[in-house]
Amino acid sequence: MQKSYVSNKRVSLLDKLKQKLFHNLNDIDDFNKLIPSAVMILLYEKNDEVHVTLTKRSMDLKLHKGEFCFPGGTQEITDENLLTSAIRECKEEIGIFDSDFEILGRLPGYAKTSTHYIVGFIGKTRFGYKYHLNDQEVNSIIEIPLKKLMNPSNMRYEYLMDENDRIKKICCFGYNGNYIFGATAVLLSNLICVFEAIEGNKCE
Repeated sequence: MQKSYVSNKRVSLLDKLKQKLFHNLNDIDDFNKLIPSAVMILLYEKNDEVHVTLTKRSMDLKLHKGEFCFPGGTQEITDENLLTSAIRECKEEIGIFDSDFEILGRLPGYAKTSTHYIVGFIGKTRFGYKYHLNDQEVNSIIEIPLKKLMNPSNMRYEYLMDENDRIKKICCFGYNGNYIFGATAVLLSNLICVFEAIEGNKCE
């Protein structure tokens, strides 16, 4: 009789993330007169720990200069869809080609500003990838262990008035003297909630 074997191959957190999020690529958006935009949240694993890649915007830009964000931007008429937009912006801003990362899925929900509707896609890359920065748009890159951002001591909160005159509590993040806020922090919060769910914890 042929023996059966149970595989001992470890299922990584990013494998689990793909299982949870890949079907979200079929989500349908209602932009509600906002400008459709997309970002790519690049993740990699080092020593079984997930790291997230952020860019620091150039000080020469007119808007949001010096802020931390994900590579991305507004959907252009030549883009097939928002995923195409995120992939294109990755190449333009940090010089990474789509052949150098794997699409794991799309975050549930979205972030928005007063003018933009922002969708976050997840890409898996490798530790030590050599990015080629577009210095007209990007000042530098930081790579942060996600567990650091999940630590309550690195979380900050802002209170903002929404369009219905209600107070909203917005989570922001601090790391090594860097402050991450706005739509980027909203997407990071959504990402953290997904990882909390994967690990069986309740996201606040």
